[in-house]
This record gives sequence, structure tokens and C-alpha cells, in this order.
Amino acid sequence: MTTLNLEHMAIVLVEPQIPENIGAVARAMNNMGIRRLLLVKPERCDLTRILRMATGPSVDIVEDMEMFEDLSEALSSFHYVVGTTAR
Repeated sequence: MTTLNLEHMAIVLVEPQIPENIGAVARAMNNMGIRRLLLVKPERCDLTRILRMATGPSVDIVEDMEMFEDLSEALSSFHYVVGTTAR
């Protein structure tokens, strides 16, 4: 059986529009043990609004989140990518 190493996993948000959603994602990531959050061209990156939703230990995820100008740059260090969309 293969063990999944969560240190090799990241969540990437592409052009997130609502800062509170970024905080909610950080909180969900913390619950699952995923620590790396990548943002690609966030529309508004209002840290005060993000931190309303990212509470407790998930604040560390927000403090360490990485920002990129395009998706290919954000994904350049990964060998395997899975994507989803609401559209």
C-alpha cells in the first residue's frame, strides 16, 4: 500500500474573487493536513477579510501562501495535477 505524503500536495486557487473564500479554503486545508496554498492572480487579497475565515492554525497557511501571475508558473514544480471547476 502506498502512503500519501501531504507535504507534496498543494491547493491552487485560480483568480479567486472573494477573500473570505481564500480563508475558508485555508481552514479546510488545515482540517485535512494540507499546508501549501497557491493563489494565481487573486482579484482581491484583503488579508483582514481572509483572516475572518482562516482561524486558529489555518492562519499559518495564509501567512505562508504563495502568489503567482499565471497558472503555468504556479504548477511548474508539480509532476501530477488534478483540476476541478464549478463551471
